[in-house]
Amino acid sequence: MVRQAASLDLGARVWAVTLTDLVDGSLDTVLRPLDPRPPPSSMRRLLKQPHRLLLAPVGSRTWLELLAACGGGVENGAIAP
Repeated sequence: MVRQAASLDLGARVWAVTLTDLVDGSLDTVLRPLDPRPPPSSMRRLLKQPHRLLLAPVGSRTWLELLAACGGGVENGAIAP
C-alpha cells in the first residue's frame, strides 16, 4: 500500500529560525519568512491569545456537545480551554 501526502501551500505562514537563535532570543527571536514578501517577525509578534467564540464554560454540557459535534470554540476551529 502506497500512501501519498497531499501538498499544502502555507504561503507566507512559514518561517525559519536556528535552534541557537531560539535558545538565545526566546520570544524575541527573529523569524525569517521563507516567502520573501513579508518582513521578518518575532515569536512574540506572531503569538496571540485564542479568541473564544463559545461563551459556555469549558467542560460544561454545551461545550462537550460542541466538542462531540466536531465544532470549534476558537476562531481557527480548535477547542480551547
